[in-house]
Amino acid sequence: MDDHPDILWLSLESVRADHTPMYGYKRDTTPNIRAIAEEPNSVVLDNGIAQSLWTPASSASMLTGTYLSTHQVGQDGKANIRLPSSIETLPELLQNIGYETALFTPNPYISGATGLDRGFGYTKAVKAVPKSYSPRHKDALDYWREGLRRIFRSRTIDFNRIKHDLKTTENEVLHRHAERWLKSTRSEDNPFFAYAHIPSPHHPYLPNADYVDCFTDDIAFSTEEAYSLVKDIYYGGSDEIKREIATGLDLSDDEWEAIEAMYDATLAYMDHTVSEIVSTARNESDSLILVVVGDHGELFGEHGVIGHNLVLHENLIRVPMVISGISDIETDADTMTQQIDLTRTLAEICDVVTEQFEGLDIRESEREYGISQYGHIDMDAYLKHNKEFQTNRFFKNPYTVVTDGDFKLAINQERAELYRLPDETTDISESEEQHRKRLNTVLEELGINWSQDNKSEGSHFDESQIEQLKQLGYL
Repeated sequence: MDDHPDILWLSLESVRADHTPMYGYKRDTTPNIRAIAEEPNSVVLDNGIAQSLWTPASSASMLTGTYLSTHQVGQDGKANIRLPSSIETLPELLQNIGYETALFTPNPYISGATGLDRGFGYTKAVKAVPKSYSPRHKDALDYWREGLRRIFRSRTIDFNRIKHDLKTTENEVLHRHAERWLKSTRSEDNPFFAYAHIPSPHHPYLPNADYVDCFTDDIAFSTEEAYSLVKDIYYGGSDEIKREIATGLDLSDDEWEAIEAMYDATLAYMDHTVSEIVSTARNESDSLILVVVGDHGELFGEHGVIGHNLVLHENLIRVPMVISGISDIETDADTMTQQIDLTRTLAEICDVVTEQFEGLDIRESEREYGISQYGHIDMDAYLKHNKEFQTNRFFKNPYTVVTDGDFKLAINQERAELYRLPDETTDISESEEQHRKRLNTVLEELGINWSQDNKSEGSHFDESQIEQLKQLGYL
């Protein structure tokens, strides 16, 4: 086993590539990831494509190396389908050859409830607020340690702000659990595969006191005004976001700038967590492969949408991808890299490739196309807020997009639309039929099939997981 590398995979919640300095953003939102990207053995993949627009679906793709239409997790729009037993996960394959595997997840959608914990010998469900407040409980000790630090460092006397800060300590708790496992829990005789999902910056984009004013110097709003605006729009969770979309996003340029400043601040918070986990892993490994990848992006009014909903817009499927520790990776402005390509590449390196993998080895291919998919949409969740909401702008049933960076085809059995990027509203199918046929041929050759039935079991979330999903804004 000495010739197998250790692997650390960090999945970044809700991070769009064009809000990071690695992809030319005006703010240095992720200085630590940028520093990793600038190392001699690192590479920034130019065109990172997420397999879907929300966490259950994209996480299942990353862990199985398959498209949403294959693994089906999140295809129903509610994550009520478990990963089919017929599909193997990368950690299962690695565990079979002697890897020690660990999952650190603050999200119940990445857990035993959906089957995405399969193959992990150690799983830690991370929660900001522990089940027990006893100081003898490790989770409680982590919570109080971080909670007290935040209270002492808080620059506000707003009790509700402090209360929110105390409910958002997942990043620190996640790091401490990963640190314990890397340093003492695992055996040092075997290589490891550790997968951690970093929760911030998922909406409501309310930065804690350490980061809240990171990027408010260059906006028209004060820090307090920006914080209040974001809270009013996003704090009500998924239903409030759907109401905002359905009733129209009548926001000024200054308000959008304030929202993005708050979002960017949560990116800085996430970046600090990445730095701490990477530092620990590197201290414990002599041969570490590091994968840092966004699970999906976010929208700030594009196509009349906020959050990650309704449409496979470029800003939702373009995510940062930084790889360290793998040689012979070539990338350029024309090469697309999918999340499932990263899965395939790691499997190839470790000699655990199976026929189920639908990605390519990024060391040997120059992918010309990127593919992303979306499942069912519950339009009633929007129409209940506004019966006049224009649902015909969106695909109602599962659909696939394929893009080459210049053109983008969105298609299912009912409709097909072709866009010339960056315009994603004007259908040019009739005037550019050759490009529509060319991109459609890509999907036909891949055999994308939404109708397959893997006879999957239903997922099951316990009461604490449902409450956690509510706190995360999903329910």
